[in-house]
Formats: sequence, C-alpha cells, structure tokens
Amino acid sequence: MIKICFIIGQLEKGGTERQLYELVQNIDRRLFVPIVVSLSADGFWANEFIKLNIPLFQLPRKKNVEFRRLIKLYKLVHRLRPHIVHTLLSSANSYGRIAALLNGVPIILSSERSMPKGDKKTLNRSLEKILAHLSDGVICNSHRAAQ
Repeated sequence: MIKICFIIGQLEKGGTERQLYELVQNIDRRLFVPIVVSLSADGFWANEFIKLNIPLFQLPRKKNVEFRRLIKLYKLVHRLRPHIVHTLLSSANSYGRIAALLNGVPIILSSERSMPKGDKKTLNRSLEKILAHLSDGVICNSHRAAQ
C-alpha cells in the first residue's frame, strides 16, 4: 500500500480544503493510505477527516514563520515514512516540501491553487522557485497560478 501524506496550511472552510476532503474521501483505500497534516489547529474540515477515519495530525501555529513547527513537521514526516508527500496551500508548500526533502521522501508533489495576496517577498519567491525545481510535480489550477 502506498502511504500519501497530504500537508495543508489549515482546514478552514475553503475550496482547497474541500478538494482535499473529496480526494481523501474517494481515494482507493485498497491502494493508498491517506494521512492529513494541518499546519494549524482545528478548522471546519478537521472533524470531517476524523469521521472518515483518516489519521489527522495538527501542528498549531503561533506565528507566521516558525522554525519549531518545521522541526515538528520534519519529525512527524520521519515517523510516518510516507511514499508520497503532497502539499497544498502556501505555508504547507514551503514547510512540507522542506520536511519531505530532508526526510528523503521518494515523491514530492505540490499544489498551487490560488494567487498570493499582495506581493510575496523576494526571499519567499526565491524559496518557492527552488522548492518547485526540487519537487517531482507541481499541480496548478490555472495558468496564472502556474506562473
């Protein structure tokens, strides 16, 4: 069975979160073992994943950028040993891909599903470009997001 760790920034009521829920709800559990990691606590969709008997790990946020949360995520990914890490939303795309790369996860996928509000800082843009090149695939829902 292929273990997929989905890492998302949060589980509030939103389109990306709903798409993840639909994906996990309908995934073939004879082939895949889905795990969800949220980089925030609670949220609208948290109980829905629990109702599906999907392992859900939540790493509460204290500040926008937290080195401790990256270390916790690194340790969690190391313990879970997934075959695939699929990240969704901006913070998860950064934290999740770094944790997956440091753990030698065989396949790393990322999703760009929305445009950032305002201009991303140069460091963030540079990090995203580097991580995109180190990922096995980047899934975009629009041409603009792909840019």
